This record gives sequence, structure tokens and C-alpha cells, in this order.
Amino acid sequence: MAQPAAQKFTTASRAGLIFSMEPVFAAMFGFLVVGEMLSAQGYAGAALVLTGVLVSEYGARWLQALRRRSRPQAQPQPGPGMLP
Repeated sequence: MAQPAAQKFTTASRAGLIFSMEPVFAAMFGFLVVGEMLSAQGYAGAALVLTGVLVSEYGARWLQALRRRSRPQAQPQPGPGMLP
């Protein structure tokens, strides 16, 4: 019930990501409220959904951060009037 109401306060891509997490939240609340247990296949599916959401939301930033770390840092060259 809260998802459609909150959807108007976010971007379309974020709303899609939130809605894709619905099966994960349903499994979590099913476990917390009635003690429903998932099979190993169900937990694997939930992990895949969660991983997909995280990669689609943060993947570009993670790649940029990794690329920045892997680049060698350029050392400034002394110019005229600078001590070596």
C-alpha cells in the first residue's frame, strides 16, 4: 500500500527498482509474520533479485570507483621556479 503512494516522490527508475524488490519483501514478511520458510531455490532467487537491484542502482558508481583506484596516480612534474 505504501509503495504506490511513495512512488510519486521518486524517479521512474528508482520506482521500478523498488517494485522489483516486492517478492523479497513478501518472503521476508511471510517469514516474520507466519514463519513461512523458503526452499533453497527461493533464497537463491531472492539473492539474485537483490543483487540485480544493487547492481542496477550502484553498478556504474562501483565501476567508476574501481577504475579510479586502478589508475596510477600521475606525479606533477616540476615546472620553472619549482624545486625538484
